Amino acid sequence: MIPLEEFLIRAKKETYASGRKPIINNKTGKKRFEYSEAELKYLDEYVEGGSYFMGEEKIRAEEKLKWQMFYFGIMFYKYWKQPDFIKETFAFLREALQEIPLATPVRGPPVFSKEGFEYINQFNGRINDFHGFEHIKFKGKKVYNLVYYGGIP
Repeated sequence: MIPLEEFLIRAKKETYASGRKPIINNKTGKKRFEYSEAELKYLDEYVEGGSYFMGEEKIRAEEKLKWQMFYFGIMFYKYWKQPDFIKETFAFLREALQEIPLATPVRGPPVFSKEGFEYINQFNGRINDFHGFEHIKFKGKKVYNLVYYGGIP
C-alpha cells in the first residue's frame, strides 16, 4: 500500500494547490477536488459563503475511511470587496500549500513568505490526531485565518 503521508502530499499538490478549477455541484454549490492512486482515493469538498469557506478532506481505500480533516477559513471582510487582492491572496496560499512538509502533510509549511505575503501554520499533533491554525499576513496585517482538525478514525 502507498504510504498515507506520501499520497496525501501528491493529492494536495494535484488538487487545490495546483490551481486547477474544482468540480461544482450545481444543486448544492459544493466544490470538489478528487485524486486517486491505486486503491487510495482523496476527496476535498467545500462550500463558500461570502468571506468564509468550510470543508472536509477524506482519504478512502476500498470504501473505508483512512484519514479525514475538517477546516474553516475566512478572508477578513474588509478585504472581501477587493477581488484582485483576494485572487492574489489565494494564489499565494496555493503556493504555500505546494510546500507541504512530509513530517506534517496536512497544510503548508510552518512559515512561507513572498512579495509582502507571509503564511504561518501552527500544526499540533501527528497525522493520526491533529489540529492547527494558519493565517496569512500582507505587509504585517492579517488578512486570512483558517482552523483545521482531523486524523485517522
